Amino acid sequence: MSSSVKKNRPELGLYLKPRDVQVIKTLWRYRIARESTLHRRCFPTVAHQKKVQARLLQLCEEKYLDRYHPPTVHRTSQVPLSSTHRDQRQMTYWVERRGAEEVLNGGRAWNEAQQDRIRSTRRLFRRWESRGEPPNLNHPLDI
Repeated sequence: MSSSVKKNRPELGLYLKPRDVQVIKTLWRYRIARESTLHRRCFPTVAHQKKVQARLLQLCEEKYLDRYHPPTVHRTSQVPLSSTHRDQRQMTYWVERRGAEEVLNGGRAWNEAQQDRIRSTRRLFRRWESRGEPPNLNHPLDI
């Protein structure tokens, strides 16, 4: 974990900031979103993508979120990627159980509808991984 992130009680894990809650609620509303979309929507004042990536990684490590990373193209490949392909190769995030319980339910256990929604999202990403192809996310937030 980065030393720049303050923890008020290390034994309890990551200290959730209001921006983290906004990320989780945005992901819950739209089910999935790319890193660039979350940067624009939830981190508009953060200039550097690396800081956004670091915070999203911390949320994943603490099991608030999960992510999918499409296969990368070998660096010696001579095929240039268009901007659409670059966008499709970004990390894609979704809410996990801990995010649903602690943020959406105020600490209560997740309900059946939330379980089904998270399971269906996991299945979708497993299917994409097995095919080895990036997801085609024509998402209303990306417009």
